[in-house]
Amino acid sequence: MIFTNVDRKISIQNFKDDLSLQIGSDAICENVSNFVINFLSNIKELFNLTFQGMFYERSKLNDDSKRQPKSQDPPFQLDQEQLKYSVKKKIALGIMVLAGMAITGAFYNYAGNALIDASIPSIGDVIEAQAAQSPKENSICVFTSFEYPKDKKDRMKLSRMVAKSHKSYCDKYGYYYHSVERNLAEPSLPYWSKIKGTLELLDKKNIQNKNLCNWIVWVDDDMVFTNSQVKLEDVINYYKTESSNIIVAQDSIPSIAPLNTGIIITKNSQIAKKIMKAVWDRRNDRIFGSDYTYSNCPNQSCFHEQEVLTNYYQELSQEKKRYITIVPQRDLNRNINTFSRESHLDLDRNMFLVRHEKRI
Repeated sequence: MIFTNVDRKISIQNFKDDLSLQIGSDAICENVSNFVINFLSNIKELFNLTFQGMFYERSKLNDDSKRQPKSQDPPFQLDQEQLKYSVKKKIALGIMVLAGMAITGAFYNYAGNALIDASIPSIGDVIEAQAAQSPKENSICVFTSFEYPKDKKDRMKLSRMVAKSHKSYCDKYGYYYHSVERNLAEPSLPYWSKIKGTLELLDKKNIQNKNLCNWIVWVDDDMVFTNSQVKLEDVINYYKTESSNIIVAQDSIPSIAPLNTGIIITKNSQIAKKIMKAVWDRRNDRIFGSDYTYSNCPNQSCFHEQEVLTNYYQELSQEKKRYITIVPQRDLNRNINTFSRESHLDLDRNMFLVRHEKRI
């Protein structure tokens, strides 16, 4: 066995608590962030000074009114009117300041984050830099990406440890590897990062203007290499045919879903580019019987890119189906296992998968 799935509810204590993995998405546009923060601080200070002045003026006038004799009532009434006018102006100014802060915040979220994202090198640029330092004739590029909300720190921690295991395996055999902590397919859901990233790497060239990657391997962030003695070349050579351009494993129930996209091994060829581009172009197709598209359906049951690739495969003629090689989930020689082994399962999560594994 070379691959297996790590159950998403597995205790992260089962892994070494070592997060020294180098993540390429840590780059931050510091100058832009500091500028916006300083600008917001200045607005806040102006806001505070405005209302401090307003309340100080009201307090001062109230103190003066206590010292004024009753004969001064008419002039005092005039000052009161002036105060009301002044207060109205300052309230209006305060509202304008608040509106400015809201607009600035929106600008920061839209433009500031866009600039920060622009400063993060792409998956292709990172692997291209690796190739420049260590050129290879028959290169294999491995990548993954993941992004989770702040309230899912344990899930993020698990993904980082899985990515570290990926990197250790790839370093052992000299494969180019990169993990990205963001969605590569924005505004589509992160499921589509594997298609977007693969397309980017398919187009990348090295300094000799040759393909940067001969084979591209996407690995989900809950998949681990369980047998470091088996090389990816061994898996590819074992399964590929003369027509193979994409290699994937069967899904758990092939009669329902013939293939699984937890691992996608893609040959750098024009045929593979055409297939990946066709799948990517269908991401915004509406799902039958649903108001969602494959790119934005929030339900995991939609299968997203996996369903689109499955539909594409089923539409191919028998001759062209050979372009996509679907291999067994279980193979004693070279196992691409994209589903949890029994030892990795949380038994309370999905008893069907446990029973299904026992039957095999």
